[in-house]
Amino acid sequence: VADAAGFAAFCDGFELLAHTERIEALLREQPPLRATHQALVPAVLSYRVFWERYFYEVELLQRQEKKRQALLRPPSKAQPAPQLSSWGEDDPFASWSDEPA
Repeated sequence: VADAAGFAAFCDGFELLAHTERIEALLREQPPLRATHQALVPAVLSYRVFWERYFYEVELLQRQEKKRQALLRPPSKAQPAPQLSSWGEDDPFASWSDEPA
């Protein structure tokens, strides 16, 4: 896990029993995940650590997807883009003419 502090914080609030139905469905519906689970649990990882890591990574992916979707959204109409031509009275070129001298 790249972010040890973030993972530790996630684990503090993780309730394994609350995910029992989801875990059963994942193991039933996802053969590659089931094979990985069978290979790692309990020889390499405990049941709890396997699912903590799994759900932590899922949460990270969901956050990344939210950020990606936000970047793809057009800017809101509530905050119009600034006008480049609105220099106001501080415009040093306001007295210039487009006419040749």
